Amino acid sequence: MNTNIIERISTPGSPLTVTDMTADEKKRLYTLMEQYGATQGFCWNRFFRDGFAQWELTGIDTVKEKYLKDLPDADTTTNDFWAYLGDLRRRQAFSEYMRDNGMRSAMTVAKRFAADDWKPFERIGILAILQQFIETEQKITVLSS
Repeated sequence: MNTNIIERISTPGSPLTVTDMTADEKKRLYTLMEQYGATQGFCWNRFFRDGFAQWELTGIDTVKEKYLKDLPDADTTTNDFWAYLGDLRRRQAFSEYMRDNGMRSAMTVAKRFAADDWKPFERIGILAILQQFIETEQKITVLSS
């Protein structure tokens, strides 16, 4: 996997072609993604058909942290993000923020953030997992040389 491929994956909505990775690389990537709760169908769809939304790339933990950091009166140590947003005006503003980051439905934003039930890959983000994948691939390349 080369950096050009990483750059394409890192651009929201930019999938790879099926020939961009070898079959073995795809298997290793899926094995890693599976450890973070991703299904094979999700991996295929996002990596090779649809690409990722910005929030999927950066991860929900980063989204929350960044959003709270930008609020003038934010408590960045809050444990219940959705409750902290509180009133309808703040929640609507956050829904617009998430729409700009690829979660287009305000209903989905409300439901997902109120439940705060995320898969591990959604929490840490695809870019963090890809970084781990790259490091592993570099080790495999060194060992096979």
